[in-house]
Amino acid sequence: ERGLFQLADLTAAETREGDSGKPWRGINPTAKNRHWAMPKLVVELAGEKKAAAMTTQEKLDLLDEKGYIWWPQKRRGVPRFKRYMDEAGGVEATDFIADIPPVDRHESMGYKTQKPVALLRRFIEASSNPGDLVLDPFCGCGTTIEAAHDLGRRFVGVDVARSAAQVITRRMSEKPGFGKLRVGDKTPTNIRGWGRILPDDYDAPAWARFQYEAIALIPKAEQIEGAIQRTARQGADGGVDGLVHLERPKTRARSSVIIQVKRKKTPSVADVNDTLAAVDNTGAFMGLLITLKPPTKEMERRGASEMRQFNGKFYPKVAILTYDEVKAGKYRDAIPYEHAVDPEGGRQTALNLSGRDGE
Repeated sequence: ERGLFQLADLTAAETREGDSGKPWRGINPTAKNRHWAMPKLVVELAGEKKAAAMTTQEKLDLLDEKGYIWWPQKRRGVPRFKRYMDEAGGVEATDFIADIPPVDRHESMGYKTQKPVALLRRFIEASSNPGDLVLDPFCGCGTTIEAAHDLGRRFVGVDVARSAAQVITRRMSEKPGFGKLRVGDKTPTNIRGWGRILPDDYDAPAWARFQYEAIALIPKAEQIEGAIQRTARQGADGGVDGLVHLERPKTRARSSVIIQVKRKKTPSVADVNDTLAAVDNTGAFMGLLITLKPPTKEMERRGASEMRQFNGKFYPKVAILTYDEVKAGKYRDAIPYEHAVDPEGGRQTALNLSGRDGE
């Protein structure tokens, strides 16, 4: 045997006069109201001129000699043609892909637009060779980077958020042969840096970068589409820039933590009140307010004026963290993050959440 093959008919419907209707090795197709049907492979094996002079029975002998005939164990069973996979031309690929499942909870990095790594591997294999350079100008959580690395390609990834580099570094750290990621980025990495690039009127591009990155630092947080495009001149954003979806262990009931990133350099109690109102308006479990600089004590008291319980632990109705605190991972204690679910598994419309949490 030369490998995998698919069985195909050596006969076709209806009887024929001549060689194609005559018996071969005791098998009479006419008795079954059929006739021998020769595959085009015969011409390739014998040559066009010789094949034209051969009888149907001689062509069948040639196919059997070359290992293309499959004989059933049943006596007098009808032989079939073996179509070897390595010789088949296949079917041209289309732009409809149905054999690759969507991102599941094991693969998810919490990015709303994340694609399955198998899909990116297929694209890269079809369009490049090992050693080629793959560029992803919007690399996000690094699916293209992982696929390129696995397939022996060099790669360059570009993203507005420095957190993308952090996510990709974590994602790729355990990959065999993956060296230290070289990060070329001018995005500020601390509050003082953000203060330098935020002008007095909070120019939209700078603010958008800060807001997107602040939420992206929380792996299972969902960026609310359109929120980062808003500017101070375009009005309020309804108090919802991002979401963290929660699931109660016993009942599997869903609720959410809304995330609000405030653009003021000097936060105030008014910011807390805005977030409290957003929690009430959306029916969320609680809110997380992310600020550029530390909150005042009055802000903290206002956020904790009402406590809420989740799985035996109490949380303020609005927790307040600075950007640096989020970056340090303090969101894990500020909200019930251990019960967070990936956005794909618990996504809801930002301002049309499920009913108020029961506790």
